[in-house]
Amino acid sequence: MTDRQTKKWQERICAIFIEELKMIKNDTDSGKCPKLIWTRPWSQTSQKSLVSKHEYQGFNQLLLSLISYIKEYPDSRWLTYNQLISHNRGCDENSQWHIAPEKIAVDGGHLFTVRYLRVQYRHKDKPGYYSSNQKEKMIRQSQGRIMESDFTPIRSIGYHRVYNVSIVEGIKNEADNDSPVRNVIAKSKVDRFLENEELCVVHVASNRAFYDWGQDKIVMPLRSAFKSEEAYYMTLLHEIAHATGAKHRLNRPLKSFDQRSAAYAIEELVAELSSVLLNNELNIRTIDEQSVNFNNNLAYLDSWIVALKQSPEVLWDVLEQAVAVFDYFKKSGRDPTEK
Repeated sequence: MTDRQTKKWQERICAIFIEELKMIKNDTDSGKCPKLIWTRPWSQTSQKSLVSKHEYQGFNQLLLSLISYIKEYPDSRWLTYNQLISHNRGCDENSQWHIAPEKIAVDGGHLFTVRYLRVQYRHKDKPGYYSSNQKEKMIRQSQGRIMESDFTPIRSIGYHRVYNVSIVEGIKNEADNDSPVRNVIAKSKVDRFLENEELCVVHVASNRAFYDWGQDKIVMPLRSAFKSEEAYYMTLLHEIAHATGAKHRLNRPLKSFDQRSAAYAIEELVAELSSVLLNNELNIRTIDEQSVNFNNNLAYLDSWIVALKQSPEVLWDVLEQAVAVFDYFKKSGRDPTEK
């Protein structure tokens, strides 16, 4: 994918996100209860490849969850066009998969792009690039003349274009099989993270939840103020995401933020998207349409829309930071006995 194609791709995804924010704002302004992206996960299960069954990781998981939520896809599986063609070559016409032509289009259609780390190798004396398998074959066949040290790994970003399975005719829809909330696991990982980070959580009789960067502590309403344990953990994870921005953690400039500024609105979006990843990781679900952060987040809608319109690349910076928060939480909250 060229730089121009990448920019166009980023602008397209950003435009979809802006339209979703506008819909939320319109619902709010008209007195309706909006479909809030921060009070529940965007999808009921992790996004995964139809063919390999592997779950997408980090950036791709967050991006496809966002798209799946906005497009209201009922299926969490994705496939490439080449995988569709490959399947069709090996079966009769009655078993083939099809995508309606109007859904194939890049602009306005259902084609999206995920990225992956591609590693190729250059030989010190030979031209061209070699895959890992080609490199190993050259070493084996050289009978000692070519060594591993003769190669230099070249890392780059590759791209796959994917379609959600729900738009593909001929594939049975994914079974609706919601797994139960694993609050015991969620509690153990959150508690371990708080302990390892020496991060204090204080519960007070208030309707506000926030991270106090000056004292490095999280202030939460009383547990009794929440309609469910799931709602409690969703809010706590949002504040934990803010806490990762401390100087001794991921070092986002929290101290310099005025909470009324556009910069802080972007920090709030980082926390929102981070908590989506964390909610999915801990399998936290809730049908609660309200949260203690409700009014605070509505105040940021205009700032998010303006910032993303002015600079679509802001969304990609936010997604990268959200993935960094997710990785930091997983590393710090990991059980020492886990492999």
